[in-house]
Amino acid sequence: VVKGYLNASGLHHGLANGNPNAEFIPDVSACAVSSEGPSARIAWGRRDGALGIMWHPRTMAGSRAAANVNMSRPEEEHRGSINEAVFARGGEACVTVGADGTAKIWNTRRFACVWTSPLPDLVPEPFVKVFEDLTRGVLICATDKGALNVFTGIDLASLLVPDRTPPTNNAIRIFRVNVSGFEGGKVSQLHIDPNSPA
Repeated sequence: VVKGYLNASGLHHGLANGNPNAEFIPDVSACAVSSEGPSARIAWGRRDGALGIMWHPRTMAGSRAAANVNMSRPEEEHRGSINEAVFARGGEACVTVGADGTAKIWNTRRFACVWTSPLPDLVPEPFVKVFEDLTRGVLICATDKGALNVFTGIDLASLLVPDRTPPTNNAIRIFRVNVSGFEGGKVSQLHIDPNSPA
């Protein structure tokens, strides 16, 4: 248990005092936490599509040090609320899905969006949940209507290389799985066992 709170808004990023009146954060729509030894890395997804990555040194030691906060550039952001964020590869990457029907992979070390899924041809269905197995090149996104969009062939190692050429989606295969009997349902969780047989 750590005394204090890490806060996503206002001028006082870092170990805050936890006063909900002074540190109200209504614009945060998704949050993911990863640790690096005693330090914390937090992704804050916002309703306006922006993403912030906070790194706080020695969090578990009760450090009052200032946090390092990076915010996404407008051209890299989702065009709507970020609905879920998850860390991948020990916190080196972060995956976000949004109301715009896209998934994004972010390099958290140099903080940049390194991949965006293709936009759908028709009206986009919001992605609400995501499962990543990027060590195998797989990303699975659930829509609000219960369909699964499966992206395979994602080469995360090449995406995280500095000064790389922008990736193309040519090598990435996309499958859509419609779940029968889901009419009127709402996706609240997505769990996929990566060890189950194909």
